[in-house]
Amino acid sequence: MVINSIINNIEVYLQVLTVLILLGGFIVGIQQLKVLITQIRNQYEWNMREFALSYSLTKNERLREARINLDNAFGILAKRKESLTLKEIEDVIQKKPAIYTDIIYLLAHWENMALAIHAKIADENVAFEMVAGMVISYVRVFRNFIDSRREINPRAYDYLLNLANRWENRLHRLKKPAFLDLRNV
Repeated sequence: MVINSIINNIEVYLQVLTVLILLGGFIVGIQQLKVLITQIRNQYEWNMREFALSYSLTKNERLREARINLDNAFGILAKRKESLTLKEIEDVIQKKPAIYTDIIYLLAHWENMALAIHAKIADENVAFEMVAGMVISYVRVFRNFIDSRREINPRAYDYLLNLANRWENRLHRLKKPAFLDLRNV
């Protein structure tokens, strides 16, 4: 009788111990899953930031060349406060046909960035800090060109125009230069 009682108690203890071990394993598994999810999220956010950096002029020799060509053809575009007229653009393209390719390349580059931001592939805040002023400036300067392209394809540059508008509003709300935070580092 005593032996049966001891055996029954051992069986109960083993069952309780088994349940506790399984419960402990489940809890550890849940914690590991949380850590894994956090790591995946952090890696995704890092990749978004890194992808946004790929739109930098320092990373794209062709974009830098296009900007230099456009500045040489039209004067320093970043200083312009108004849009180039279609006639001004067409006159320059008549003299230097490669300028058309530079304009298309530059606008396509920013449109691709805007689409990547929209699709959450590139980080908007990094891109904003890096190129907001430039994007807004080029959209303003080539607005008539963009509008003429949109007459043919109404969806042309949709993402770019939306992004430039959003960033311009964001800059006005900030009421400070885009890089003020970086100067105090």
